[in-house]
Amino acid sequence: MEYQFSQKWTKEDYVAFATNHLLLNFLRLKNIILYTVSIGYLLLTPLFAGTWTFFFVGIGLMVLLGGYILVARRSAGKGYERNKDSLSINFTLNETGLIYETKEGTITEDWAKFINVKETEDYLFMYFATNKGFLLAKRDLSEDMLRMIRRGLKEHVVNQKRIKLLG
Repeated sequence: MEYQFSQKWTKEDYVAFATNHLLLNFLRLKNIILYTVSIGYLLLTPLFAGTWTFFFVGIGLMVLLGGYILVARRSAGKGYERNKDSLSINFTLNETGLIYETKEGTITEDWAKFINVKETEDYLFMYFATNKGFLLAKRDLSEDMLRMIRRGLKEHVVNQKRIKLLG
């Protein structure tokens, strides 16, 4: 079976993909450990040293990290405005993988090539390399298409721990 469909990303889609990509890199286990230990130490310093200076530095770092995410989302919105004409993609979905066609050309990605997939209520965030991937907005996909994608990923992706599907 083969399905063909087109997607035109909206600003919300583009920002969702950029945010997911940021969090994917930001929330790696080693980074979470580093942030927790570093900021935790700063926040607990008043208990050990009796001075509040490092506590306020820790609070400032937490605010800075939150602000970083907000700035990244705003930048993604501006990036969408600059690139919105090139964010229309034609897809072909079949048993072997996904074929997508943009103005730059046609690319085929077999199911086994995907290294990280995250499904949310509205999207499938699909990565075939550390910093290369795309988004499928579920609004354009039928239930049969979603079943085919899930089945292809479950049957062919080697590291199933990196595949997070809802269904």
